[in-house]
Amino acid sequence: METVQKRKGNNKINNLNRMKRGVLITFIAVLIPWILQAQTTPDEPRSLTLEEAVNFAVKYNKELQVSQMDIELKNKMVTEAISQEIGRASCRERV
Repeated sequence: METVQKRKGNNKINNLNRMKRGVLITFIAVLIPWILQAQTTPDEPRSLTLEEAVNFAVKYNKELQVSQMDIELKNKMVTEAISQEIGRASCRERV
């Protein structure tokens, strides 16, 4: 009786291992062509107009992005300072 139960348990484990292998093989079969496609380069270089090139450079220029964030931060700091000063002025008027 014990050996029959062990065989059934082993069969379940073997079936699970086969299923895992099948899923893994399917995943790899789908993944490899996708990776290879992502690494291919176009046959001809793409032409850009001057405006497209400038827009692309502006969009992906990290230094420009950092500078823009710095400007936004400084503007927020100015707005906060003005708000605090207005609050202080209104407190002085009450006194």
